[in-house]
Amino acid sequence: MTSLSPLALTHLAIIYVVWGSTYLAIRFAVAVWPPFLTGVVRFLSAGTLMLLTAKAFGHSLRLDRRALATSFLSGLLLFPVGNGAVLWAEQTTSSGLVATLTATVPIWMTLFAWLMGTHARPSLRVFVALALGLSGVALLVANGGAAVSAANAFILLVGAATWAFASVWVAKRRPAGSLLVRVAYQMLAGGAGFVLLALLHGDGARVGPALLAPKPLLAILYLAVFGSCIGYFSFSWLVAHVPPHIVGTYAFVNPVIAVILGAFFGEAVTAQGVLAIGLVVTGVVLAALPERRAELVQEPLAE
Repeated sequence: MTSLSPLALTHLAIIYVVWGSTYLAIRFAVAVWPPFLTGVVRFLSAGTLMLLTAKAFGHSLRLDRRALATSFLSGLLLFPVGNGAVLWAEQTTSSGLVATLTATVPIWMTLFAWLMGTHARPSLRVFVALALGLSGVALLVANGGAAVSAANAFILLVGAATWAFASVWVAKRRPAGSLLVRVAYQMLAGGAGFVLLALLHGDGARVGPALLAPKPLLAILYLAVFGSCIGYFSFSWLVAHVPPHIVGTYAFVNPVIAVILGAFFGEAVTAQGVLAIGLVVTGVVLAALPERRAELVQEPLAE
C-alpha cells in the first residue's frame, strides 16, 4: 500500500505551488529574454548555488563515475529538452495551455515506471484519476479560449515524455552520493546543454540593455532559486520515494495554481474554471489514495 509521510506531503506541496507559479515567471522572462539564454542563466546559476549549499553543509562534491554519468545524461534530457520545450512554447503560447500539455507527465511516468519494472501495472483507479485530472485541465484550456499550434503541441508532448523518462530512469539507476550534489550536477549539465541551444538559435544576437530590466531579471532569479533549487530538489526526492502516479499529480495542480495567480492579475475565474479546479483536485485525491494491491518495491536513492 502507498502511504504518504508528512515529509512527502511537504515536498508535494512545494512542487504543487512553486512549479505552478513558474509558468507565469517563465512568461515574464521570455517576453524579454531569448528562451535558451534564459535556460543558460537559470540552470547554471541554480547548479552553482546548489553546489555551494552542498559544500556549506559538508557534502562531498565527488561522485562515482556511474552517478556522475547518470546526473549528466539526465540533466541534458530533463532541462534542455524537457524544460526547453516549455521555454520555447511560452514565446507564443499561453502559460495555461503550456501547463495543460505538460500535464501528460504523470501518464508518461506511470507508463515508463511499469515498462522499466520499478512499479506494477497501473490499476484502473489510477487511470480514472489521470483521466479526471486531464478533464479538469482541458476545461481550463477551454476557459482560456486560446489555441496552440500543432508544432508547439508536439514539442511540449515530446518534452513531457522526455522529462518523465529521465525522472523514472534516474530512480531506477539509484545512483550513489548526496542527492543535493547530484541535482546540482544535473543542473550544470542542463545549463551546458542550453549553451549549445542558445548558440545554435542565435540567442546571443538579442543580448542588450533590455535584458537588464527588473521584471525579467526577477523572474529568472525566482526560477533559479525557487523553481530549480527548491522545487526540483523536492521533485527528485519524491521520485525516489513516492510512486510515479502520485508524483505526477503536480502536473494537474499546476494549471490550477496558474488560474489562482491569474485572478490576482485581474483575470476572472468563471464557473467553468471552478468546475475544472474541482475535477483536478478530485483526480489528485483519487490518485493519492493507497493502492490495495502490492506494488514492486523500489529502494530509496542514497542521500
